[in-house]
Amino acid sequence: MTSTAVSLPGLPSADRCLVMGVVNVTPDSFSDGGLWYGAAAAIAHGLDLLAQGADIVDVGGESTRPGAQRITEAEELSRVGPVVTGLVRSGVPVSIDTMRARVAEFALGAGAHLVNDVSGGLADPDMPRLVAAARASYVVMHWRGHSRDMHRRAVYADVVGEVRDELARRVDAVVAAGVDPARIVVDPGLGFGKRPEHNWPLLASLADIAVLGGRTFPVLVGASRKRFLGLLLAAPDGTPRSFTGSDQATAAVTALAAAAGAWCVRVHQVPPSADAVRVAAAWARETRGPREDGESRQGGFGGMAPPQGRFGGMGPPKSGGGQGERGAGAPRARKQRGVVPPEATESARRRAVLAVGSNLGDRAGTLTGCMKAIGRISDTDVLAVSPVYETAPVGGPPQRDYLNAVLVVETGLRPRDLLAAARGIEADFGRVRDVRFGPRTLDIDIISYAGQVSDEPELTLPHPRAHERAFVLAPWHDVDPAAELPGRGSVQRLLAGLDRSGIRRRPDVVLPSPGCRS
Repeated sequence: MTSTAVSLPGLPSADRCLVMGVVNVTPDSFSDGGLWYGAAAAIAHGLDLLAQGADIVDVGGESTRPGAQRITEAEELSRVGPVVTGLVRSGVPVSIDTMRARVAEFALGAGAHLVNDVSGGLADPDMPRLVAAARASYVVMHWRGHSRDMHRRAVYADVVGEVRDELARRVDAVVAAGVDPARIVVDPGLGFGKRPEHNWPLLASLADIAVLGGRTFPVLVGASRKRFLGLLLAAPDGTPRSFTGSDQATAAVTALAAAAGAWCVRVHQVPPSADAVRVAAAWARETRGPREDGESRQGGFGGMAPPQGRFGGMGPPKSGGGQGERGAGAPRARKQRGVVPPEATESARRRAVLAVGSNLGDRAGTLTGCMKAIGRISDTDVLAVSPVYETAPVGGPPQRDYLNAVLVVETGLRPRDLLAAARGIEADFGRVRDVRFGPRTLDIDIISYAGQVSDEPELTLPHPRAHERAFVLAPWHDVDPAAELPGRGSVQRLLAGLDRSGIRRRPDVVLPSPGCRS
């Protein structure tokens, strides 16, 4: 299997594995749901990914995380339509991540060149015929059913053999529908209808998976931030690494998959993988060169000898842990979340105010675990933690009261990176963004960042509703009586003008003091 011999119409080609950056225009995707939910934010993110080294930008409007429920076709189109159009007009090579033929039809008509169908044509029987008629390139992924019950179907006697056989049948079916086999990409579907232990042998067998019916197909690998990586890197007590905390592991998989000949890797964070594919290409070029004894260095596939065992002896994770809500959160031994930009030195550190809240499960335990997790964000220190308040919910369906608190941090992270770290912590605690103003296992908001004012769609600074929320201003005033909300004035003055009857202090709930990381 080799990535260098593949050239798909309208898409970049290179003497290395390509990098596909992910733009999820969704409120509920597993690691970044809500970050780019809106056309302006999603287009800006897509352009950022291209600037960071992405070769292709994959736009999706429907979450396929485990347990996700389907949205309507109209909703999916409303999410992705403006984004695909805007990115194509800006010259970005676009892939459309969809299971629906009508959504793919719109995207291809707008200028996308690749359809990334996680169902391999099973969810919508019209998809293969549409792709064939459009003469588009098509990712056929191994799939056994929709997200709502995919894990029930994750039963294999021989995962590599069964995935390969089922992919072969899907490829035969889409070719019979008219799709040009020279435009087909296959994807083993890591995490889709797979348990964590199933993904490692698939990664170690990319060469076998690529050869179907006597033909070698380009392979797309989508391991980015998936739970099996978080489990591999779990803390001693079994607590999985956060989604964003798995980005380094994602880059490691990228390097190995690229050296093994993968055509493309699909990732959330582009720069580490853009570096990794170039390192893998240099490595592969050297292994193909002649040795002094005249023998070729080439071995195995893609210019690199196949690793022994499961991906070079790195077996499946031995420690467990699953998804879903948990209470107090678990300790980790070191900081790991967030991305430290080059300019984030001690002299560039800034103060930020974060508000946290919970009204599901063990609320006090969740906030305790949250505080400890925030203390482990890269290049970030907690300076002050407020008392806890209990607060009636504002809007939304009937639900339990919240426990709320505020903390002041000093950080070298930029606002977007701090937000991404916060979203990773929310995801660790099972946060799902499916009901506006609905109940939340954990909610983390950036209220203020170094006095900055910004109206970017994905991160407005200061928080646009902080001035009207007594449950934010009261605990903030407790830890910093002289605090100012940029553009609004004194926190003390703002608080004096608000109704505080819906909040009450909870002296019986005490959160960890600053500096507590265990």
